[in-house]
This record gives sequence, structure tokens and C-alpha cells, in this order.
Amino acid sequence: MPAECKRAALAGGLAEPRRGCYTLARHYDEDYMNAPNPLEKKYDSAHVGRVLDFSGLMWVHKFGYLRLQELGLLLYTNPEKNKYQYQYAVRLAVKWREKKLVIQRILPDNAGTVLVLSRKGADFLLDAGFDDAKTGKDIGAIDNEKWIPPNDWKHHVIATSLLTRLRYDYLREIVTEYDIKRFNSRERICDKMPDGLYRDIETKKWIAVEIESARKTGPEMKRLIKSIIAASAGKRIVSGKQIDCVAIAYDRAASDERGYTLDHRKRVINAIKKEADRDITLKFINCELSNLGVKNYVIENCIVEADYVSGHLARMEWRKRADEQVAIDDAGFEYRVTSDGHAYAEPLDSSDSSGGRLSATDATVTAAKRACAAHALAARTV
Repeated sequence: MPAECKRAALAGGLAEPRRGCYTLARHYDEDYMNAPNPLEKKYDSAHVGRVLDFSGLMWVHKFGYLRLQELGLLLYTNPEKNKYQYQYAVRLAVKWREKKLVIQRILPDNAGTVLVLSRKGADFLLDAGFDDAKTGKDIGAIDNEKWIPPNDWKHHVIATSLLTRLRYDYLREIVTEYDIKRFNSRERICDKMPDGLYRDIETKKWIAVEIESARKTGPEMKRLIKSIIAASAGKRIVSGKQIDCVAIAYDRAASDERGYTLDHRKRVINAIKKEADRDITLKFINCELSNLGVKNYVIENCIVEADYVSGHLARMEWRKRADEQVAIDDAGFEYRVTSDGHAYAEPLDSSDSSGGRLSATDATVTAAKRACAAHALAARTV
């Protein structure tokens, strides 16, 4: 295996590249950095081919099975050339099939063509250091020489498309569901496996992605809400990564089998309100789909106010003192909220050193009072 591919393998293929160049070639030649597309320049074609082969097959491995649309976005990150990405992916797929590195499958409902690793393609990655690389020929089933994809194939394609767009638009680091499953099979520390992870470009914290493509009820909804609450409290680890919060992705035009509109956002919020013992921070990703691919999306930050906290806040008696509002709770604390939204907890027992500031610097008075109510409830359980 060429040295450049081995270095890329060590990097995991997920480091953030600069725009306008091929993803993995960025380390080796400054001219690559300024090339609109390396295939259009007079570089060593063998070198470019090796790097493309390695990176492309790596992404097929990471996703399990991958459409050509998403493959193009993962390999070619220059937005000025986006109309050629699919054609380049088709060209690569033809070459890989000729070399017997991949197996081509056709999705139902004209959803596109996917690639899975062949035995030879898996060996190619094994030589590069991917110890868990294996053929994808057993993904799905064959019936009368026709490929039948897994039952959740639509869910998988939507998740793959969203993760690909999240990476392409802002060069975010991502972790796929297949990689999570591989890690979890070794470590077994994740009870609810998300559909993927991405790293926030501002906070640098990891976000778990959950795709809501069908109506969740009963145990499935409770598992989802439990994972959201755990992430908000900083108690969720996936693939060795601390999860900051959960992002719920949904199709804005989704409907159920009866044709009624599915409001995934409202259903998740209502479930959190009932189950959470504190206010919960999460994200919603409002997606516009086209042929199961994410055409556009909007990320929204959201704070869900728990009914448990609202109920206790309604029972707290606040009184005016100078420019503050004060309440004494039977949990043993005096709570103070200033006019600019600062909340403080002061223990009534002078020997108690707990307490201090509770609210964020930009909190409203209402948010500060909710922080006091949440603190009082937590203090009672200690």
C-alpha cells in the first residue's frame, strides 16, 4: 500500500480538508491545495488513482453500502465542481467493478445504485490497516438474482445522505452507524445506537444524530427520550466519544400510511416534557428530501421545558427584595434571581458550601427561575 494511503488510514479519513482540493491529497503537494479538481490537472495519475481508490473504498466500508450520489460528495469537496461529482463517482464505480473491488446493487423505487465491498476490496483496505474491513456481499439478500436490501434501507439512505451533507457543507467530522456498531460490538458501552455522529464546528463537541422517518411509539420512543436526556446531562458516550446533545432529523413533508402529516418535532418535544426531570437541550434538523437524499436542511437549537420543573416552579413563592426576586425552598436553599437573569442558590445552613450561580450569562428571568426550580428538585434527591 502506498505511503500516502497509509498516512490517510492513520488519520481515519476524517480530518478537515481545505476547500478546492481532493480530500486526502491535501498533505502531499501544495499544488493539490489550489487545484479545482485533481483529475483535471496534469499530476501523476497513478498517485491520484491510488488516493481516490483508498478514500472511496474507505467510505463504502464506513457506510456499509453507499449510493453514488453520496460517494461523489464525499470525495469531491469543491462546490464549484458539484455538478460533476456524480459523473466522477460513476467513473470510479466502473473502474472499481472492472478491478473487482466492489459489487454494484440496485435499490428499489428508482432510489439509485449502491456499492458494497467485494472480497478483493476488503483485502485492499485490510492491507491499508483497516482490521475490521470485510466484504458487503452478505448485506441484504438475493431473490431470483435480484438484490433485496435490508428492511431499513430507506432509513439508512436518508441517514447516509444527511451525514454526507453535514460533512460536505462545513467539513464536519462524522462517524457512521456502521462504525458505531463495529465499536459497540467490541466495547458494548452504548445501549441506544444513534444513526451517526457529527462534530459541531463551533463547540467542537459531538452530536448524536437520530433520524425520525416513521412514527415511534411505546418502548422505542422511551428509549429515544432516555438517550436524549442522558446526552443532555453529559452521561452518554458513543464510540468512546462524549455526546453533548442529540439532533433529531426529520422530513418536513413526512406523512404516515394514512396520508396524515407526521409532526416528529412536536411528538418528540411532548414526550420529553413528560419524561424529563430537567429542562433538556437538543437540536432539530429540518430536512427537505429529494429521492431520499437530503436536498436542504436547517439546524435548530431547542430547549424543552420539562413538566416536572414547570410544576415545581409554579409552587415556589417568589417575593420582591430590592432589585431581586427571592424564594426559599424546603430543599434548604434560598434562591435569588436578578433583573438581568442571574440566578443564585444560597444554602440556609451556613456549614453547607454548595450552591452558587445557576443560570447562564444570557438567561432570561424566566429561564433563571427555571434553573432555580431544577436545582431545588435535584437537591431533594441528594
